[in-house]
Amino acid sequence: MCDMFLPGGRRARCDIMLVMSTPRPAVLSVGVATALSAASGYFVLLLAARSLTESQYAGWFVFWSAFGLATGALGGLLQETARGVRAAPAEARGARPLLAGFGSGVVLGGLALATAPLWAGLLFLEAGGAQPGSARPAENGVLPLAGLFAVGVCGVAAQAAVGGLLSAAYAWTPFAVLTVLDAAFRLAAAISCVAFGAGPGWFCVAAVAGAGSWLVLLTASPRARALAAARADVPMREFLRRCAAAVAAASASAVLVMGFPVLLKITTPGRLPEGAGALLLAVTLTRAPLLVPLNVFQGALVAWCTDRRSRPWRALGIATGAVLLAGAASALAAALLGPWLLAAVFHVAWPFGRATLAALTLGAAMIALLTCTGVSCLTTGRGRINAVGWWAATLASLALLLVPALPQDQIGLRVCLALLIGPLVGMAVHLSALRGRL
Repeated sequence: MCDMFLPGGRRARCDIMLVMSTPRPAVLSVGVATALSAASGYFVLLLAARSLTESQYAGWFVFWSAFGLATGALGGLLQETARGVRAAPAEARGARPLLAGFGSGVVLGGLALATAPLWAGLLFLEAGGAQPGSARPAENGVLPLAGLFAVGVCGVAAQAAVGGLLSAAYAWTPFAVLTVLDAAFRLAAAISCVAFGAGPGWFCVAAVAGAGSWLVLLTASPRARALAAARADVPMREFLRRCAAAVAAASASAVLVMGFPVLLKITTPGRLPEGAGALLLAVTLTRAPLLVPLNVFQGALVAWCTDRRSRPWRALGIATGAVLLAGAASALAAALLGPWLLAAVFHVAWPFGRATLAALTLGAAMIALLTCTGVSCLTTGRGRINAVGWWAATLASLALLLVPALPQDQIGLRVCLALLIGPLVGMAVHLSALRGRL
C-alpha cells in the first residue's frame, strides 16, 4: 500500500520497480496470501458477531480496530526496512532492521502499557467488562487488555521488520507464508473462542494471535533466518529516524481507514449506544467492495499513475470515474440487500434505515477517492501533501463526530456525516496541491 506508507515519490518508485521486476508466480502467491488474509479477517468478524452480544461485539470491535490501526501504522517500518536493506551495498555495516524493529516494538509496547491507566478505560470499557465510571479498571479486565495490546504491538513491530527484510530480498514465497500464518493463527484462535464459548476478552486474544508469526517463520525457514542478519544502508540512529517518518506517514491513512471505530469510541462518553455494534460491522462490510480490492492493487494503481504523471488530471479523472461508478452500484446493493445480509449471515438486526447503509457505502467511496487523489500527489512528487491530506480528513471526521448539534444517540447520523465529509476535506488538500496552490 504505497500511498499509505511511503512519504516520498522516490521511495514509491522503488517499490513500483520491485513489483514490476517480480516473477509472476511470486506475485500470484502474495496475491493469494493477501486474499486469504482478508477472507480470514472477515470470517473472524463473522464468528465474533455470532458469538458475542451486541454490546460485547461493539467493545471487542474497538479493540480489533485499535490493533489494526497500530498494525497499519507500523507498516511504515516494513517499507523503510525494505528500502534500507535493498539500497545497502554488500559490505554495508548499517543498522540491523530486525533488532530495530523488535526494539521499537518493546519501547512502543512499554509506552502503551505505562500510559494504559490514562486511555485503556476509555477504549476497552466494554471489551474488558467494566462498568461506566469504574474507578479501578484493572479489576474489570481493562488493564489486562492494555497489556495484551502492548504485547501485540511488540510482535507486530518485529513482524513488520521481518516482512521488510523478505521484501528487500524478493523472498515472496516466505512473505506469503508469513501473511498466511498471521491470518491462520488469528482464525484458529477465534474458532477456539467459539468452541469454548469464550467472552470478548478471549476474542481480543484472537485479534493479536498472529503477532508471533514471525517467530514461527524464522524457526522454520532457513532463508528467513539468513535474512534476519541483513543490514540497512544507514546507521541505527538515522534508520530509526527514517522509520519514525515512515510510520507517521502510514498512520495518516491507518487512523481513518482502520481506526475509525476508535475515533467513534473516544468521541462517545461512557458506553457506545444501542446499535453501535451493528453500525461498526456495517462500516467494515460496506468498505469491502471498494477498499479491499483497492488496497490489494494499490501498487498497480501507483505504477499506472506514475506512467501518466505528465497528465495527472487525466489519470485521476479515469480513476475517479471508476470509483464513482463502483461506489454508486455498491451503495444501491447495500441499500437493497444489506439488512437481509446482516440478519442472515451475521445474525445482526439492523436498527437503522436502508439509507444509512447506502450512505456508509458512499463514505467508503469517499475514502477510495481520497486514496486516488493521494496517489496522484505521491506520483507527482508531493508525498508529504499526501500525508497532510489524510490527516486533514481524519481531523475533519473527528470534528464532525464531536459536533454539539448532533445528539450522541444519533450515532448513525454522526458516523455517516463523518465518513462522507471528512474525506472531502482531505481531497481538497490534495487537489489544491495538484493545482499548485500548496
